[in-house]
Amino acid sequence: MRSTVQGLAMAMLAVALPLLAICPARATLTAGVQYPLTCDPINTRLAPDTNQLVSDCGYVAWCDASSLVEGRGTCRPNGCRRDTFPFGYGNGTTRDDWPRICPRGQFCPDEMARCLPQQAAGSACQLNRDDECAPPSAVSQGSSSVCLRYTCQHKNITLGNECIHDNTLYTVYVSRRQDYGLIISRDNCQSGLFCDAGSSRCLSQQPLGAACSSDKECLSLTCRDQSFTPNSSSLGNTINLKTGRCGFAEEERKVKVGILVGAFFAFIAGGVLFSIVLFRVHNAQRRERLAKRRAEEAQALALREGSLPLSASLANMTATAFGSTSAIQTRTGEVLKPSGVASGLTEGGASRTTFIRERSGESLEV
Repeated sequence: MRSTVQGLAMAMLAVALPLLAICPARATLTAGVQYPLTCDPINTRLAPDTNQLVSDCGYVAWCDASSLVEGRGTCRPNGCRRDTFPFGYGNGTTRDDWPRICPRGQFCPDEMARCLPQQAAGSACQLNRDDECAPPSAVSQGSSSVCLRYTCQHKNITLGNECIHDNTLYTVYVSRRQDYGLIISRDNCQSGLFCDAGSSRCLSQQPLGAACSSDKECLSLTCRDQSFTPNSSSLGNTINLKTGRCGFAEEERKVKVGILVGAFFAFIAGGVLFSIVLFRVHNAQRRERLAKRRAEEAQALALREGSLPLSASLANMTATAFGSTSAIQTRTGEVLKPSGVASGLTEGGASRTTFIRERSGESLEV
């Protein structure tokens, strides 16, 4: 039994060793990111659909073919990046693990190996990498630089002069089963001009509504076919349309006047409705405060009126008491006589009685 198990183990090992020799080993680049140690330089190429550089090293490393070992290069970590947030770095990485962004005057190539200085006009550049070309140093050289046919050019060709153009095909995926080709045409004509493919001369771009055969002929960079619909079989076929018209792209169409007018009236109606609501709320609060104030005044008046019978009864009692005598004699021997009306109320609600001194005729209130 033991010999059988050992035999199976030896057989599995014999099968695994050749596979390990064929498959490249893997090593950790940064936290949570891995890449193969070796790569095949032949596999470093532009993807046919997106024209993006791909290699055996993935997105976080580049294939170094400077020192080949048995025809294979070495994957090395990226030394620079073009995007603020680079693709391919997992959640286990931090900003310290990301490669640096190149400073002004330098660029990061497609391989993302290291930052390189920008190239002068006439120097080699990668596909559609205008940032690899140094900007013009003089106004006569144009306003910007462009990479055409893998060579840095200045966009300084004027109207009617000979120009060069570069057409690049991209694949646009509508769904998993549907896609179409999109041609992007670029040239070295000045702004507002385009390089005509037939004459290789710079011509003026057309305004909205003008006839066109390609996007580059329009100032809006959109040549639309009036019969074009998203569900038609010619989806995306907006290149070389003989019956096209310059217009806006789907996402750039202007808002209709009716929509703007409706939005304006909706804004006005909303403001009026909001004002009415505030007015009604304010009136309700004011009525509530007024009712509360009236209730307080009624309560105070009721308390005051409730004290009047008590004051009147006290006055009657005083009048009755003094009415049994014709005068009051004080300790000093003075005689005080009632003045007639014996009862009254003071400001505080107390009863009062007026007496008159017999000798001086001076009145005294009690």
